[in-house]
Amino acid sequence: ASTGHGHSIFTIHATNTETVWSRFLMIARAHESARGLPDYKIAEGFADAVCAIVFIARHPIYGQIITDIAEVNPFVDPEVGLPVRNTLFQYDRAQDRLAPTGRKPEREGYRIQDLGLPAEFFEE
Repeated sequence: ASTGHGHSIFTIHATNTETVWSRFLMIARAHESARGLPDYKIAEGFADAVCAIVFIARHPIYGQIITDIAEVNPFVDPEVGLPVRNTLFQYDRAQDRLAPTGRKPEREGYRIQDLGLPAEFFEE
């Protein structure tokens, strides 16, 4: 979230990356300054402020592990009114590791060339 302090991190308890938005919306609706705002406006603020979702789950052997990394694009899907997610990495149970989905980051400032990472890093 953008708090005016540069890059910020916050925690939301959700069951997976898909449910982060609905949990955030529930929290935002409870905030005094967001009361009365349409969900679409809240979604625009979320899409603008949140760059990525890193989902951490419990693993029976390793404790907590990262199971998903999803980029949040800086726009809202106008048809459904939801922030657009782009899942970049998912936990592969068969290989017991976080694996690339083959998708590449699209958000300005976080594209492959912006991050200085090799394209192979994102290949399946």
